[in-house]
Amino acid sequence: MHTDGQIDLMMLNDIRRLAHEARQAAARAPLGSAEHAFYSGVLSAAERHLHAGLMAVDDPAWLGREPAAFRDGYLETSTLIGLASAESPIHLPLPAY
Repeated sequence: MHTDGQIDLMMLNDIRRLAHEARQAAARAPLGSAEHAFYSGVLSAAERHLHAGLMAVDDPAWLGREPAAFRDGYLETSTLIGLASAESPIHLPLPAY
């Protein structure tokens, strides 16, 4: 999936779609709810993979300061993206809260 450290175009499109779906799911969930935090975590993970520079400037402990539901969404999505980029192309489904 990766070529010279780059994510291929199919993967980028899948991550963009995933970010869009997560943004919509977060918008449907009540603000302040665990569901909203979960999908905000999914969105954050997708955006960090789309914009690699975001990871380079971060305080490594930032995720520990986020709510548990946010961390769950972020970690599940990061793992999913990592697996997809290491193997043959797969569809990146929106994780379920």
